[in-house]
Amino acid sequence: MRILLATIGITMALGAPGTALAEPAGPWMTLLSITFPILADLPGLPVNCTGWYATSQGHGGSMPISVYVTAGHCNVPHIVRMGEGLEQPPVLGHIDRLGVDAAVGVRVDQRATRTFPILAMTLPQPGERALVAGYSAGHLTEAVLTTLPRCFHGFLCFHSDHALRPGMSGASILSLRTGQIIGVLVGTSLDSHGYGDQHTIWATPAVALRALIELAAPGGPEADRAGGMVSSHSTPPTLRLE
Repeated sequence: MRILLATIGITMALGAPGTALAEPAGPWMTLLSITFPILADLPGLPVNCTGWYATSQGHGGSMPISVYVTAGHCNVPHIVRMGEGLEQPPVLGHIDRLGVDAAVGVRVDQRATRTFPILAMTLPQPGERALVAGYSAGHLTEAVLTTLPRCFHGFLCFHSDHALRPGMSGASILSLRTGQIIGVLVGTSLDSHGYGDQHTIWATPAVALRALIELAAPGGPEADRAGGMVSSHSTPPTLRLE
């Protein structure tokens, strides 16, 4: 793994909306308040993904710029699709290797109330129920997940109550027991014949995201040198859910 450092200039708003490091009432409202669609910039073959807002432990979202998280295999630079048109927020870094598939960037956060989720510090227990919400085929959709006891390559595995379609990569997974983010959706697995098992979900554990988010958080120790971690390893080819 190597460290990638770059200098990125960001224009900050003069006034900052209200912030909170806690979830709004209910898991669906939590995910709804932090989730937005991403169009990854892959020439000739756009890739739809899902992004969500996060913040570091010591930052608390007090600045008008927020960190966002998505899947590392969503090709960079990211283009965010909003009602007003397209924007291209900076991508600070990504990790794309066994056990961790995630990317982080920053963008001006124009939400009226900037609420941030709490990331779990422990792995979920087998059988634990969770909720995921992302932009499947361009439409916001949700699914209830159940944590599976075993997974490959250091990822988390879940069973989905219904098949997930492309666009959900990068979506946050929220524990229905704790209300905390426990993972970031990576993709679905392929069987030995190459057919997708759209009910078995692979995810990056939230505990693996902390260092990446801390490094990228505006106002943190790397604020003057927007830093990110990039791995030379590839995502296992059995994951598919761009």
